[in-house]
Formats: sequence, structure tokens, C-alpha cells
Amino acid sequence: MILAKTIGSVVQRYQTDGHSPYLMLDEDLDKIILKPKNSINDTISLQKEYLCSLLLDCWNIKTPNVYLCNIDNDLYDKISTEDIRFRYSEFYFGCHFIENQFELNRLFSFSGKVPLRNFQNIESIIYIALFDIWIENDDRKPTNNNLLCSIENNKFELYAIDHAFTFASLPFNSLSDEYLSFSDNDSILYSEVGISIVKSLNINEDWISHLKEYFYLCIDNVRQNINEIFNNIPEYFSILEQDRDTIKRYLFSELRIEEVFNTLLYIINDIRK
Repeated sequence: MILAKTIGSVVQRYQTDGHSPYLMLDEDLDKIILKPKNSINDTISLQKEYLCSLLLDCWNIKTPNVYLCNIDNDLYDKISTEDIRFRYSEFYFGCHFIENQFELNRLFSFSGKVPLRNFQNIESIIYIALFDIWIENDDRKPTNNNLLCSIENNKFELYAIDHAFTFASLPFNSLSDEYLSFSDNDSILYSEVGISIVKSLNINEDWISHLKEYFYLCIDNVRQNINEIFNNIPEYFSILEQDRDTIKRYLFSELRIEEVFNTLLYIINDIRK
């Protein structure tokens, strides 16, 4: 169940090319990253944020906890004057702020094998890359990795964030289950850290077999829970029934699933050649 949060104060705004989110404090002084709609018709980007967070849980990929946020009345009067986006809706997408974090690319400003040994699960970036192909993430790429690296128990943990531009950046009713439009060159595996990890792994037939098993188990897990996933999205951002059917066909198309896995293998082989 996605919890509701009331936001009481602003810490700072992050200027980005996308949603320019805010770091805020809720009534318990917990840090929340908050995203308003970018336009009056931008509901789908926040629907995708909630949907992908729940899908990532089924894949056992770390992502910050998400919340349904509203703004305290006193704060709303001030912030909606400074940023008109807060007038576009009554509720906003929020997620937990990850402490002890830094951008993944900063880790490899001192590249080498020592950082790789400090990953809690070095193959997590492979799983994230595979997930990105499956949901056709247009916004996680070598130049904009949308991954946070957190230090937990003296190990690096990766958190996947920012999923507004997934599902090929299309409306749900425009999705096709007949082909894959993911751009190979935009894979996170072509980042400096991705290349280093791929080249460090002992990739053989057994490794590929285990990865494929993981992939199909994740798909089955989503398939078994997809209705609950849709129902767990806050009602304010609920996905229409006809769009749910389109998403199901898109995610579970056997043709797409096979192409997704083959695309990942192509990227890995291209990096290792």
C-alpha cells in the first residue's frame, strides 16, 4: 500500500531538464523528493512513476519508497505562487530521499576494480538494464543514468529512480506489443561503470541461462500481481481499465519478451567484443 504524506516545508528545488523535483520535509520532518505535474495534462508521467516503482519491486530491484503527497495549506499558498505547476493537481508524486547517496558516475571518477568489489550486488546494473529494455526507458542512459548509489553497511547499493519517460515516452493507448523500440546505444550498460562491470563478469552459457531464468521469473511475478499493482496505484492517479489491458499486452507479449532478452545479450556482446 502506498502511504499518503503531507508536505510542510521546502528544502530546495533541483533544476533539471525533466520535472525539476523538490526536496521537501513532511510533517514528521522526513525528507521527501516531490514531483508535480509539468502541465495540466501531464498525469501520465506520474502514473508511470508509481507503476514502475511497483514493477521494480516485483523484480527485486531497489527503488525508493513512493508516496502520495499533498501540500500543507500554508505552504501551498506560497509555493503555488512561485511555481504554477502546483496548481495543476491536488496531489503529487513523492518518494523517500535516500541518505548517503551520490550519482553513480561520480563513483567512477576513480575507476578500477576496487569500487567493483564494493558493490553489494555487482550484477544489479544488469538487471536494471534488462528492466529498462522491457519498459523501454528513454531516460536512463550513459549521460543521464538516473541511478543513485548509496553506501549501506560499507557496500554500494544501486537505486533506480526517475521513470516518467518510460513505456517509450508514449501514451498507454499507443503502446505496441508487436515490436521493441528501445535504442541500444542508450543502455546504462554503455556508461563507464556499466562497461567496467560487464567486462568484469564471467559471462558464459550458465550465466546467460541464470539471467534468462531470472528474467522469466520476474515476468511471471509481475503477471501474477499485475492487477494488484494497478490497484495499489493511488486512486487520484489510477490508470484507466482500457489502458491496463494495453499495458498487459505490452508487458507480457512473448514476442517482445524474447526481443528484450536478445537485445540485452546484443549489448553485452557488443561491449565485450
